[in-house]
Amino acid sequence: MKHSSYKTSFPGEDVMEIYQIYKLYVATTDQISSRRQTTNTFFLSINSFLITLWGVFYSELFPISVRRFVWLIGILGMIISYNWYIIIKHYSRLNSAKFKVISKIENNYLPFTPFNLEWEHLGRGKDKTKYIPLSKIERKIALIFLTIHFLLSMALFLFHFQLSL
Repeated sequence: MKHSSYKTSFPGEDVMEIYQIYKLYVATTDQISSRRQTTNTFFLSINSFLITLWGVFYSELFPISVRRFVWLIGILGMIISYNWYIIIKHYSRLNSAKFKVISKIENNYLPFTPFNLEWEHLGRGKDKTKYIPLSKIERKIALIFLTIHFLLSMALFLFHFQLSL
């Protein structure tokens, strides 16, 4: 289906220009994916570090007066994990929009449509045995960390609250 704002025929010289734009656009999509992976690594490292801090600060090496406030690390972890979740969601939307543009370029201007064919082979995202969006898995990981931080915070807060009664 051709969109009315797209040209459907070009003089011979313009076909190469469209192809160059297409290549550049596909490259920016790859760059977004790389940036997204770097972001995931960053947040995974921070969450791992915070969970390590739980163990260090809650060990017998620190007095009870310090351990009483360890649950605050969990609050920080929940904030970080929530932000990670939101960033993943935005990257997902951005990638989705980029692939829609790539699809339009392929359908309207190019003789071969590799991304559309790949999407077709993956069942257009409707068949979970063929394709599960990576962003769904990434968001679940962020929510798992958020839950871990929440549960540890609540457990420690309640434990120390009982000690002070």
